[in-house]
Amino acid sequence: MFWNYLVKRYAKKVVGELNEGKDPFTEEYEYERKSFLSGTTKVVKRRREKTIHDYVPEREKELIRYMRKKSYRMELVFSFCGMRLGWINIIKLVPVIGDICSLIFTLMVFNNIKKSIGNMPKDLQTHCLANIMIDFAFSLVPIVGDVVSIAFKPNCRNAMIIEEFLDSKYRKLKNVQDGSLRIRSPSSTANSIGDF
Repeated sequence: MFWNYLVKRYAKKVVGELNEGKDPFTEEYEYERKSFLSGTTKVVKRRREKTIHDYVPEREKELIRYMRKKSYRMELVFSFCGMRLGWINIIKLVPVIGDICSLIFTLMVFNNIKKSIGNMPKDLQTHCLANIMIDFAFSLVPIVGDVVSIAFKPNCRNAMIIEEFLDSKYRKLKNVQDGSLRIRSPSSTANSIGDF
């Protein structure tokens, strides 16, 4: 009870709430379910895996699925007193060795993703590494650090940042290929100005 209050009250004030407290890798949808016996219908809400847009290449779709799966297992797989935690949080309960092991696991996942993407921008790498280091620094504080780490979820944050980067990259590429993003050449601009 105290643990739940502590996380919800103070840790979320320190690090902010991740995705308004919802699972960042699923989306909610509604459908009408018809009763077999009475014939009445009612609207039912369900959750499903977030869809990845069609313009993202298959290789990157697999990478996004890999990131989601690893992040989910590392930080969201269990529910305890209203909090979502994963295997990394359980490993971090061992004072210093657990923190170092969790840092190594997190860096291994990040390096695999970085190698898969290939040309990852430096600012994106810096942002992801900053999330990892902030979590590691908080983890070194005995009890409060574990609580903050449960609320911070650096792997989920990194997965969401990288997924957003890949989505925007291929959305821009699709817009240029489809011609929906119109880029005017300097000669056409000069002609339109001279037409006045």
